[in-house]
Amino acid sequence: AALCVSHVQQAPRGRLKISAPLSFGITHLAPCIAQFARRYDELTIDMDLNDRMIDLVEEGFDVAIRITRLKDSSLIARKITTTERMVVATPGYWDRHGRPQHPRDLAGHNCFLYAYLRTPKHWEFCEPGGQTFTVRVDGNYYGNNGNVTARMTAEGLGVAALPSFLCEEYLADGRLEVV
Repeated sequence: AALCVSHVQQAPRGRLKISAPLSFGITHLAPCIAQFARRYDELTIDMDLNDRMIDLVEEGFDVAIRITRLKDSSLIARKITTTERMVVATPGYWDRHGRPQHPRDLAGHNCFLYAYLRTPKHWEFCEPGGQTFTVRVDGNYYGNNGNVTARMTAEGLGVAALPSFLCEEYLADGRLEVV
């Protein structure tokens, strides 16, 4: 028993293969990964920052961080934080094209589409009572990276539905406005 306890208390070693979304990885993981690596110096970290959905088992990942609702799975999952999805554009864009009073009003706007969604042209919204509904949108930009989409939105080119962590800076300085 003493040998087992001693083994458990040793620092982790070997290879830890991690998958995380690019924007989230740069924004939230990059600041702490050096500290983690310093603490566990016998561990090799293999970090894959990519927004595509992966098959953890098939691709040999030990850990994945995802920004999504968890589907039924035999995998073990833990919620580490919450982020809100916000519909944003510049105040100038809203002045020129009108501020939507309801999500259905987005149908006439230039909405930027996220390539890795199963249905990128269908944005899902939640009513106050918890009921969900979908709005069909379209736009002239279709991409797979939230940082680029946030930047294009901050340039006044259209509307985006982005996670709050990508909008914070733009909202704080007034470049983007939530509707």
